[in-house]
Amino acid sequence: MHSLVAGLYHKGYLEYSDGGKSHDPAMTRPTGFCRASPFLIGSSGMDHSNGPWIDWDQRSPPHQPPVSMSQTEKGPYDPGLSEAIEKTVGIQPWRRVFHAVNGTLVVLALTVFGMEVPTALVIMGVLLAFAMVLDAVRLLYSKWNILFFRTFSFLASPREARKIASSTWYALSVFLVLLLFSRTHAMAGILVLAWADPAASVVGQRWGKIPFLAGSVRGTGTFFLVASFALILFVPWKVALVTGAATAIVEAAPIRLDDNLIVPLTVAGILLLIGG
Repeated sequence: MHSLVAGLYHKGYLEYSDGGKSHDPAMTRPTGFCRASPFLIGSSGMDHSNGPWIDWDQRSPPHQPPVSMSQTEKGPYDPGLSEAIEKTVGIQPWRRVFHAVNGTLVVLALTVFGMEVPTALVIMGVLLAFAMVLDAVRLLYSKWNILFFRTFSFLASPREARKIASSTWYALSVFLVLLLFSRTHAMAGILVLAWADPAASVVGQRWGKIPFLAGSVRGTGTFFLVASFALILFVPWKVALVTGAATAIVEAAPIRLDDNLIVPLTVAGILLLIGG
């Protein structure tokens, strides 16, 4: 477990403070205080919620690991789940690709392939129902949660260990924008989510050193640029820039909701208000 904590520390997934105690830079024998921070990383690459500092030396009895990935999600320690989650930390490139491809396919289906909005709503409704059932089962039964993380280790995120999966929020947001907004505004919101969110996440996690709201300057800047480019495909460039900037700020704000839900609704809502 010490090697796991050391790896997480050096990769930036644990924050560390010696709290006045001896600091072992190599983290070969952790002392002082630490707190987990990877699980609420938003697409700008910075924490949306900082967990409490945990005194390593005042941890639970020695036979119980002090900080596990499953514990940081406010659930009981589960060795099998913790081990499965360890494989999902990091940039997760296939998760980003999957995220981008899904939204792009929805937009292509509505444009190139001429799918009608009612048909898309039915399909998204079925996918949403399936995702909700899957979440309910895996969150209620640990063995199914472990199976989920082992099967989809290249797509799952550590923050989903005790929470609704991002894919569920994704399906819900696509369903809602198609239901509540015009076809054009809905597609604009979906494409911004598909392209800007993963791009900003990668940049923010790797190079986001300067904080901005709950994100980072580079992560938020990347979101703005990619979102504006996506929006130009649907609206005039001035409207695209305003909407891209406003959505980037909302995305970086410390809002305790999943970005997959917030982004498409924000884009479509802004376009509706400013007449894009």
